[in-house]
This record gives sequence, C-alpha cells and structure tokens, in this order.
Amino acid sequence: MTRRGALLLEVLLSLALFVMAGLTILTIVGDAIERLDDSRERLEAADLAHSAMAAIEAGLYDVNTLSGPVPEGGLFNDDDLDSGGIDMSPELGDTWSLEIETNRSDFEGLSLVSISVLRDAPSAGIAMGFGADAGPRAPVYTLVQLVAVEAERAPAEGGPE
Repeated sequence: MTRRGALLLEVLLSLALFVMAGLTILTIVGDAIERLDDSRERLEAADLAHSAMAAIEAGLYDVNTLSGPVPEGGLFNDDDLDSGGIDMSPELGDTWSLEIETNRSDFEGLSLVSISVLRDAPSAGIAMGFGADAGPRAPVYTLVQLVAVEAERAPAEGGPE
C-alpha cells in the first residue's frame, strides 16, 4: 500500500469515528430534552392536582365541578397573582382534564379523594397518525388524599361519587 492510500484510509477511519461520536452525542442530547419535557409535563400535572385538592379542601369548588376539562387559563384566574413573569397557563394546543373520585374512608368525617390529571395533545396524536381518538389516556399524575368534604358533597356510603 502506498503512503497516499494509507493516509486516505486513516482520514476515512477518523471521519467515521467522528461521525459516530457526533451521532452518539446527538442521541444523548435528544433523550435529555425528551426527559426534560416529560418532567415539565409531570410538574404541571402535579401542580394542577394539588391546586384542585386545595380548592376542594377549602370548599371553593365541589368535587363534581372540578371534574372534566381544565379551562385554558388554569383552574383559577391569575390576573391578581404575581407570577414573577412566568406564564402559569397550560401550553396552547394542550388539553388537560381532571378525573376526581371520592370514597368514604374508615376515618369519620374524612373522604378519600383521588385526582387524576390527564393530558390530550391533539396535534401530537394527529402527527403520529393516531387521529383524534387514540384510545384511553393514561394519567400523567394521580394524587390521593384524605379530605374533610362537607356532608352534602360527600359520596354515598362505600361507593364512588
């Protein structure tokens, strides 16, 4: 083999290693971004669940009133709250909904309240070819807590509301 052939082979091998390393790094960065998005989604879902639970505990909302789709601006009107310049409303195009179940507990005066936060991202389902009705949605976050619910809003003995 001539010197030129050896040099060409060395350059091709170096280039192949460089491309493989670059693809590996891009894959790692892509996975990290995806995990960051998932983490942000879970954090927003947890915030919605805790806000709904606090509203139920405070007696601001009935359990049945909060079940269903979350309004675009969130559960509460944030006009008079200082959010420090951070947009606290859900992202446009995302639909959040709450599924709330209550059951009597073994503790007198307390009900077991379960709040599941679900997310529909219609644009993602259509882009992946699933269409508008992709099947059952899995909860992004579920919060279960004992709550003192007023008597007229408490469920019937032993059954869900």
